Amino acid sequence: MMTPKATKPNAKKSAESLAKPDVKTAQKRRAKPSVAKDMAVADVAVAKTVKPPAPQNPPEAAPIALRVGDYAHGLIQRHFQRMLDERTAVADDRAPEALHQMRVHGRRLRATIDLFGSALKIPKQGHLKSLQRFHHTLGRLRNLDVVIAQLQPSDYPQLPESEQPVLDRCLKKLAKQRRRALADVQVAIAAQTFEAAYADWLKQPAYRQFAAQTLTHVLPQLLLPDLTAFLAHPGWAIAAADATAADPAVLHDLRKVCKRQRDQLEAVSPIYGTAIATWIVGLKAIQDCLGTLQDLAVLAAIAPDAIALPHLDALLQQQQQAALGQWDELRQPYGQPQFHYQCYESILQVLTV
Repeated sequence: MMTPKATKPNAKKSAESLAKPDVKTAQKRRAKPSVAKDMAVADVAVAKTVKPPAPQNPPEAAPIALRVGDYAHGLIQRHFQRMLDERTAVADDRAPEALHQMRVHGRRLRATIDLFGSALKIPKQGHLKSLQRFHHTLGRLRNLDVVIAQLQPSDYPQLPESEQPVLDRCLKKLAKQRRRALADVQVAIAAQTFEAAYADWLKQPAYRQFAAQTLTHVLPQLLLPDLTAFLAHPGWAIAAADATAADPAVLHDLRKVCKRQRDQLEAVSPIYGTAIATWIVGLKAIQDCLGTLQDLAVLAAIAPDAIALPHLDALLQQQQQAALGQWDELRQPYGQPQFHYQCYESILQVLTV
């Protein structure tokens, strides 16, 4: 990961294009273990090839006096609609990718509301707790999809014949759990109440006084608290050698904080310019590495029959060790005060006075 180099926003961009940022949202479904490992290694290589640039002078003036409320409205409309676009495919269980995209846009919707919450009057039915409960229901199904994909026999042709029946029994148990999780998701989609609340709010948005502020006047104030929590997270102090003995909840929480930080930066990337994309690449590498470790932990918890599969368990241990090696590389900058300083100064670059 590197700290983004501040650049002057493009004065030719319209207020409409900034209010509806062209943030890349389509993410590929997490690859199967061997492919995921290669992708993670590639991301580490990208993150390590460029050193953080020296801070530059801040922009002389804001190109457009875009209001906080207008920008937040554009983001909420974007992610809410894309979440709804996947609703039918998820309920019909057409493809795991639809479920993944619904979760991604639901998470980004929550991140937007959280970031700009001081400017918005969201109806009670659309409060973050309602979205979070819905997200957790989707998450249980998604976790099972990931585990089942990891245990497909076609990925492990080298397993001895004695382990194949055990693997088949394990997959049948997981399939049964998945049917129950899918039923919960279908009920949640049919019963959710926030859809009408957001549709009404988007037509007639209600704002607080803060919504009238110029975005570039206050954006660092909104971003810096979460950046501070991200940089100060105790998970950065856990080395690979200590990771297996440490509380796994700490690294799992760091992964969630990393997602939150990435979602916020992607939300404001049109304001900060293209250089912030390099920062986001670094965050994605960290997120993917911690995601691999979490997936392996979920596999151990959901599929206890794996202990009767010594050859498969050995392969999974190899993946874990590879991910831990990547983790030690990715976490190094977060122990350097100069790196922290550059992160803070990069966020401040957009500030106009």
